[in-house]
Amino acid sequence: MIFKDLKNKFILGTVQFGKAYGISNLKKKPISLNEKDRIFKYCKKIVLRHLDSAEDYNFKFKPKNKKFWIIDTKISSENQKNLKKIIQEKYKDFILDTVYIRNPEKLLNKSGAKLFESLLELKKKKFFKKIGVSVYDIRSLNKLISIYKIDVVQLPYNIIDRRFEKIFYKLKKKKILIYARSIFLQGLLLDDTNIKFKKNSLKNFHKFAQNQQLSLCLNFVKKNKFVDKYVIGIQNLKNLEQILNTKIKSKLSYPKYLASGDKKLIDPRLWKN
Repeated sequence: MIFKDLKNKFILGTVQFGKAYGISNLKKKPISLNEKDRIFKYCKKIVLRHLDSAEDYNFKFKPKNKKFWIIDTKISSENQKNLKKIIQEKYKDFILDTVYIRNPEKLLNKSGAKLFESLLELKKKKFFKKIGVSVYDIRSLNKLISIYKIDVVQLPYNIIDRRFEKIFYKLKKKKILIYARSIFLQGLLLDDTNIKFKKNSLKNFHKFAQNQQLSLCLNFVKKNKFVDKYVIGIQNLKNLEQILNTKIKSKLSYPKYLASGDKKLIDPRLWKN
């Protein structure tokens, strides 16, 4: 089996379509318009419909076929008053599936509670289907799910960053969907030539991978039965084809020594330019 057979599990990240993003983006430029068109034509051909976006991604896409594309977006609590307008205008040509609160820690104060009520009201009116939180920290996630009825959690998860595994069962008991992002750690796990991160965990992984980094990264998230979908980032159509045509291997095990708790490695927000 190849990953193309599991394309309904993939969510295509769109941050690279509107801005230079990721440590592996050596050109420091967003995906070109021509390449973007090629990617979307290919996605439509194979029926890979699910996109991941955010207010600040500068993602500009006018679909010819309305309501074909499914999209998730991330909002910030500052836009509470304009929430309905943003949803109606920006996503009118899409099936808006999940609205994520990007800075969910703010849900733990009064204004956050009001934001969640506003989202619930819009969800009831069928402006979108699910309310989600996009998180980095397991402690705040524990607090949030004890207070609010969350539908989806988007969180970082890869061979090196396994912090959230300890809460997966709890999320499933609450019937919360788990969408894994950063499965390639912004491409760092695929590139063994990057000298910026001289970390033992990274060296251990590349030694373990033996030039099969892509396959191992994909198989790792596929192997976890708790993970519902995977957000993938690409730089071009070739990247996407490589991902979809990667073979799924069975009976693979991933040693615990590959995991790291080093925040300066696993949290891109702490990376120094």
